[in-house]
Amino acid sequence: MANVFLSYDRADAAKARRIAGALEQAGHSVWWDRHIKGGAQYSKEIEVALKKADAVIVLWSAASVDSAWVRDEAALGRDTGRLVPISLDEVEPPLGFRQYLTIDFSRWKGGAQVACFKELE
Repeated sequence: MANVFLSYDRADAAKARRIAGALEQAGHSVWWDRHIKGGAQYSKEIEVALKKADAVIVLWSAASVDSAWVRDEAALGRDTGRLVPISLDEVEPPLGFRQYLTIDFSRWKGGAQVACFKELE
């Protein structure tokens, strides 16, 4: 299964945790910033994980569209052909990311057996 990098804004941490858990239950290896250990340099750890990932899943939300980190991570995914955008709410992705099919997770309650989650496979 895929090695997945999960990009999100801290305001969406609870939803990101549920999505990461469901992806792991489906057999994927998921990296997100909760894996960074104390004393590590954020930017270096993130860059290494991004380069290793087979897919870069970006969780777009009202909070994440304003995050420079999320935009940078999404841009790397886009520019390397590994971007998988997900919408957590009714927000429109930022300019430069609107031409990609965004999977609607706004009504997702958990589990890997629903249509929106199956679109990730």
